[in-house]
Amino acid sequence: MAIKTIKQHSLEAFHVVSKAALQFIKMIISKLWQMLCGLLSFFFGSVDYKAPSWMKWCGTQSLKLRNTVYQKPTKSLGVITIIAALSIGAWQGLLWYQARPQPVTVKVTVKVPTRTVIEENLPPNPLVISFDHSVAPIELVGKVATDGITVMPKIIGEWKWSAENELTFQPKADWPVGEKYLVSFSKKAFTPKTLLDSWELEFTAPEFTASIANSEFYQDPINPAMKKAVVNVNFSHPVDAAKLEKSITLKMRSTKKSLLDFGNATIPFVVSYDKLKLNAYIHSSSLSIPADDSVLEVSIDKGLKSERGGKAFETALHQDVNIPGLYSLNINEVSPTVVSNEQNEPEQILILNASAAVHEKETASHIKAWVLPRNKSNSTPEELKYPHVWNTQEVTAAILAEGGKLSLEAIPAERENIETHSFEYKANVGSYIYVQIDKGLKSFGGYQLGKTSQHILQVPPFPAEVKILSQGSLLALSGERKVAILTRDLPGVQMEIGRILPG
Repeated sequence: MAIKTIKQHSLEAFHVVSKAALQFIKMIISKLWQMLCGLLSFFFGSVDYKAPSWMKWCGTQSLKLRNTVYQKPTKSLGVITIIAALSIGAWQGLLWYQARPQPVTVKVTVKVPTRTVIEENLPPNPLVISFDHSVAPIELVGKVATDGITVMPKIIGEWKWSAENELTFQPKADWPVGEKYLVSFSKKAFTPKTLLDSWELEFTAPEFTASIANSEFYQDPINPAMKKAVVNVNFSHPVDAAKLEKSITLKMRSTKKSLLDFGNATIPFVVSYDKLKLNAYIHSSSLSIPADDSVLEVSIDKGLKSERGGKAFETALHQDVNIPGLYSLNINEVSPTVVSNEQNEPEQILILNASAAVHEKETASHIKAWVLPRNKSNSTPEELKYPHVWNTQEVTAAILAEGGKLSLEAIPAERENIETHSFEYKANVGSYIYVQIDKGLKSFGGYQLGKTSQHILQVPPFPAEVKILSQGSLLALSGERKVAILTRDLPGVQMEIGRILPG
């Protein structure tokens, strides 16, 4: 009886404490909710909220559950204990399931065959399937595999275990262009208990592709009137020539747009091919020299196909070829140098380099040179101590007349039409010379220098030199016993003379 009374008092105390705790929590939540509502109301105004039916149902059920716990605490505690035990058991069961030994699956990888190098008469590249474990029946390694492998769509060829973890398929004929295949395996193709991560594999045979390999503006070295653009297009498989030629468009446009440009001129072309039709060469018709620098736009529409069929190449190709205008001839370099002639004597040489081949007579008729005065006529005594460093803006006809004209003697080259021309001249070392190439200079192809090219150069010094003029390396004791020495631009010479002892 006493135990029952103590138990009853304990339950009553538990009810009182639980009720007080719930009241306290409810009060705290109520206060926080009032503060939050007041804050939101301050910023956003009042909100009339009506709870949805599902929320009302949840609230009702929560009240029922709470009342049940208050009315039957012992039974509720037992239910909670059972739920907790079931949860812990489920968690431990999951951990056990995850920790149990897992079956070993074999990872399968596919090496897709690349295009066949038909230009070197090589066989088709094989399909290679690799496994990260040994899966081949030991008796079939290095032999043909006949069971448990199917390919769709069907293709004639040979499956072979090239290694215990590598399977290859060698087609009898070249792979159909861009064909998609499905390879399916069954268990009898492998060792017992082999479990693959995938029993079906997909791959695509080499697809037809095209790319522009290079392009250039070409001028015939014999007939300069023959000018054209040439574009080389490369293909992975023999191209359908008729489809290609219908897809090509050549248009010329000037790099200088103006209000008079109403459209681009379409340029005729012809196409040539190599033996296997893996390369096409687009030749424009003969091009006249445009007034301004222009661009030949080469466009190839998408949809090119191989003559062997298959999926089309769904990418358009574009290439711009620069076409030089009438006044595109440029002088790249004019520089003085010193070289030794056949007699080993130094000569002052002027080098001119043009952007295109020019006839040597044409160059000689358009180049002029003058020696500039050492100083300006109005130089101060301090300025007269040093030669004046001239620039092209200072040069006038009066300055040139004061300095004097410089004679240039053309040095013949191996070819009459050449980019680099040489002229011999004689001027004092350190002096400044003014070189002018008149506009209108015409290249072998008809291109002209658009404006006069002016250059101011300083004559370089002769290279220092010392040389023994006598022949041989021994000097006899008889005779004058003199050694002739040639020196140039050296302050002195130090010599060592040895004597060969008799015997």
